[in-house]
Amino acid sequence: MLLRFLIFITISFFVFFFTNSCSIKNKPLEPKAIEGVLDLREWDFDSYGKIDLYGQWEFYYGEFLDSEYFSKQKDSKPKFIEVPSLWNGYEWNGAKLPGSGFATYRLVIKNKNLNKIMGLRVGDMYSSYRLFVNGNLIASNGVPGKTKAETTAQWLPVVRFIDIAAEQTEIILHIANFNHRKAGTWAFFEFGNTDEIISAREKPMAFELFLFGTLLIMAFYHFGLFALRRSNKSVLYFGIFCFLTGFRVVVTGERSLVNFFPLSFEGQLKMEYLSLSLGVLAFCHFLIHSFPDVVDRRKFYITDFFFIIFSIIPIFTTGEIYSYTAIPLQVSMMLGAVLFFYYLVKANRLRRDGAFSALMGITIYFVCGVNDILYNNELIQTGNLYPFGLFIFIFSQSFILSLLFAKSFLNVEKLSGELLLTNRAYTRFVPKEFLNFLGKKSILDIKLGDQVQKEMTILFSDIRSFTTLSEKLTPAENFNFINSYLKRMNPIIEINGGFIDKYIGDAIMALFARSPEDAISAAIQMQKAILLYNQDRIAKNFEIIKVGIGLHMGLLMLGTIGGEDRMDGTVISDAVNLAARLEGLTKVYGALILTSEATFLNARGPEKFKYRRLGKARVKGKQESVVVIDILDGQSDFWLDVYLETKSDFEKALGYYESKDFEKAANLFESILDINLSDVAARFYLQRSLYYQSHGLPEDWDGSEAV
Repeated sequence: MLLRFLIFITISFFVFFFTNSCSIKNKPLEPKAIEGVLDLREWDFDSYGKIDLYGQWEFYYGEFLDSEYFSKQKDSKPKFIEVPSLWNGYEWNGAKLPGSGFATYRLVIKNKNLNKIMGLRVGDMYSSYRLFVNGNLIASNGVPGKTKAETTAQWLPVVRFIDIAAEQTEIILHIANFNHRKAGTWAFFEFGNTDEIISAREKPMAFELFLFGTLLIMAFYHFGLFALRRSNKSVLYFGIFCFLTGFRVVVTGERSLVNFFPLSFEGQLKMEYLSLSLGVLAFCHFLIHSFPDVVDRRKFYITDFFFIIFSIIPIFTTGEIYSYTAIPLQVSMMLGAVLFFYYLVKANRLRRDGAFSALMGITIYFVCGVNDILYNNELIQTGNLYPFGLFIFIFSQSFILSLLFAKSFLNVEKLSGELLLTNRAYTRFVPKEFLNFLGKKSILDIKLGDQVQKEMTILFSDIRSFTTLSEKLTPAENFNFINSYLKRMNPIIEINGGFIDKYIGDAIMALFARSPEDAISAAIQMQKAILLYNQDRIAKNFEIIKVGIGLHMGLLMLGTIGGEDRMDGTVISDAVNLAARLEGLTKVYGALILTSEATFLNARGPEKFKYRRLGKARVKGKQESVVVIDILDGQSDFWLDVYLETKSDFEKALGYYESKDFEKAANLFESILDINLSDVAARFYLQRSLYYQSHGLPEDWDGSEAV
């Protein structure tokens, strides 16, 4: 009983709205044009408001006539046609007119509002027009022509202003249609005070844009809900329905979208038809998935078939063809509406969540839809109420889905909060990047044996003579020192796109997945930070520290090792060993940052770094030698200038050394040491050059040194 009462109240409200919303108390009957003349001399626009320029207009099919033609004496009596109406089927010279062609309309307005600016609001024409007032072109849509090739169709309501300077105002309308099944003036012609005409245009356009924005928000909101919970397809179909319907709103009525984006007539018409057929199809599936235990899916097979056909036809044909599908599409919609009501009433009787609200929303929507079908088929003159019914309907459906998801999200938020805290705690021990590379979202997803192969750059750093340094400190001081040092290094690695795989006492092993350039930049910034850290240590009378850093890029395996009850993440690769060996070479060459030549050349823009080549080295555990590059940027400004001053001589001396000209090499290395006595690499090669001069070369010597 309650349901029937609410439906009755809803329908009664709309009936009252239709019959009373446009009326004004004591407003006289609006005058209509009679045989091409509309007498407005007794109409008070200030008291009664705007008026429609409806009635009998002069009609001339197959001609574009201008004001000069009508100013001449005419012997023949003109024919008349009702405005608004279509000329389809209009009898002309004993034959019924087709939906295509071109014609001239003419109306003479008699008025008393002299020397006053009046407003004119013109709706769509089928499907292009030019509008003249007193011989002057004031408005147009597209380009009306005498053939299809000469005609450009367009739909866009406009507002224009007319200076009423004489007692008679002549309006001439040229219309051409070759793009639609309908032809004629099925649109509003509103004439009145400028502020009222502007308001009549702006209010519905503002509402359309508001509704468009609301529908898009609704659509993406429900898309988001579906992304979070893919098992609930009802929200996906409802989101699609909102998305399509939102665009339908702004390509019909005031056609607000065309004001901002220059859509072609064909594109606009296709969007109008496709958004309707696909939108109804999406809504059918929304209903099916909302009440799966109530709705018989098989009952919708026929409607699905028709809506798919009505969606395919506009894609492969033009408007003059697929516009004939409008009535069959509307009939299919009515069939679908019957099914909607049947199953919603059934769901309401079974007390399914949201059924009652859905029924009320679709009732209002249905009433507005019936009104629009009657209006668009020239049976009533109420106007389009689709946006109003749609807004109420969308709100009711969204409210239902929001309630259902709110319950789920409360539980999800609680669980997510607990899981987030757990993950945050675990990321202090297992880097989140490690999980990402393994394709895991949470530490809970990790299993023993998970692994992935990836090419990365390994950064290995170690404090020189840490054992000697730590012997001078208590255990507590050792921990404080290491943490003080590491907290300065960690952010630098993270900022440059790396993550720390593990700490090995004072040593750091970090991985960089993007480019060796990131690792080189991080190493340079670490050395700069150590310079500042040493200044602080000197101020506190602490011993300064030196850190060596080795870099190498290669394929490595990230994964988990251990047992089911105790496992650890680790990296297994020969590249890790080489990075560690290069760090060890920093002591041999007296360098701060060493990298393999292959790694250095793979960096993006290696030329932006200051470096020198240190020659080939054969490290422990490797049969093949590796070319070593010394990155100089980590030095202080003073020492950087000193090393750069001798760089060319050093590399020239290294060339002599590798070509076995040890005498020239030794002389040049000595001159370098005269400038920079601290160049450990120059001293190393000087000693090797002198040794080979005295003892000769091994048979398999290739220029590399075993270090």
